[in-house]
Formats: sequence, structure tokens, C-alpha cells
Amino acid sequence: MITLIDGDVLVYRCGFASQKKEFGDPAPISHCLSMVKLSVNAIINETSGTDYKVFLSGPTKDNFRTKIAVTPGPRGLGYKAGRPDKPIHYQAIRDYLTGRWAAETTTTIEADDALGILQTKYLETGVDSIVASIDKDLRGFLGSHYDFVKKIHYTSTDPGELYFHEGKRSKLYGGGVKWFYAQLLMGDAVDNIPGIKGYGPVKAFNTLDEKKDEKEYLETVANIYSDFYGKEYKEKLYEMSDLLWILRHENEFKSNDLKKRLK
Repeated sequence: MITLIDGDVLVYRCGFASQKKEFGDPAPISHCLSMVKLSVNAIINETSGTDYKVFLSGPTKDNFRTKIAVTPGPRGLGYKAGRPDKPIHYQAIRDYLTGRWAAETTTTIEADDALGILQTKYLETGVDSIVASIDKDLRGFLGSHYDFVKKIHYTSTDPGELYFHEGKRSKLYGGGVKWFYAQLLMGDAVDNIPGIKGYGPVKAFNTLDEKKDEKEYLETVANIYSDFYGKEYKEKLYEMSDLLWILRHENEFKSNDLKKRLK
């Protein structure tokens, strides 16, 4: 089993956790890196990993999504604009993951995309792998996943699913391509990607829950985009699709697929 680890989550989660007042101010680097080490070892053990790969995202300014994000989001214009400050030991954690755990840093794509591409490659070649992250965006691509905070193993398949975690209707989860279309309606406030006004978790769920396949998902979402954006709805739909779609193959952007489907 090859465990594919989302290093970005570890950087922020361990970085901010080590900054709690009880650990001192500023947080000792040694304590912070110890948290990272314990987290990586736990993830590998809990996924029965016989090998592992860790990925980190390069600078946002170099990401292809930064160039295509032309529609203002909740925090104004710009992909991932308005995010809070990085943890104090942000660079130290990245250096440690690179030096000790051989983490690979992406350039024009994000760690999420690297995970999606490699997971898909392993699925297609019959190699056992599992993606370890807590990032809901990764639920869209197929295969085995592990949420190392909730300690939940799950498998994502197409045409996908939507559900509310522990009955909390404010928190919509899902998997497969159905989850992707739900995101097209809700947007992603964390990455400053706008959704359709009025489409929160409950309305997105009610809109797509009974739809059965990608043809129905796209038809439903395209009609909603048309009502909201008017004549330019296709351009907006293509923009949001490339911002939200986690790559499964290199240079396989979702907008190209949607252009064929919407002819």
C-alpha cells in the first residue's frame, strides 16, 4: 500500500496547533517538528502504508488557477485571496518535510492535483494506494481516502454521492463527480471561489440529490448558471470548473470535457 500524503494540510495544521499559548510564544521549532513527525508516522501506520509519498504546493502565484480566476470571490478578486497569515514555522515545516520525508513540491499545479494524478495512475495500473488528507476537495477524485483527523476510511466512486456528516446540514460532504457539481453550486470560500448566490449546502444537496449521473448533474448546473450569469454563463462555468476540478491526468482540465458535453 502506497500512502499519498497531503503535506499542505500538515504544514498548516501542525503549524497552527504548535502556536497555542500553552506551548510558549513563539512556539519552539522542535515541538512543532515533533508534531509533524508524529502525524506522518501515524498516517502511515493507520493506512498500513508500505511506502509513502508527500506532496507540497508551490507558490500560489505560479499555480495555473491564479491565471484563470477572473471572477471575484467572497474576498474580492484572486484565487485564494485574503487568506490568513501563515503559521510562524511555515517554512521550517516545509523544509523538514522535504528533507526528512522526501516531500515533492509542485510548480504550476497544486499538491491536490499531484495526489489526484498519482492516485489515478495507480488505479489504472493496479497499484494499491490511499490518499491521506482532510481536504474536502480531494473527495472528488476516485479511489481510497483516509481522513486522518476523523479517522475515517472511505472510497470515492463515480457517479458519486452527497451526504451530511453526522446529520449536520451545514456541512455537506460527498465523493466522485457528484461532489464536484455540488461545489460548482456552492463555490469554495477557503479558496475564494464564488458559487451561485443562495446555494448553500442544503440547497445544493436538494438540487442534485436525486440526479443519477453526470449528464443530469451538468444539465441541472448549467441551467442554474445560465439563469444566474446570462449569456456569459458558459465562460463562468468553464472558469469555475477548472478552479474546482482536481486533476486526474496531467493537463486534463475539466473545461475541455464540459465544452464537448455542452455542444
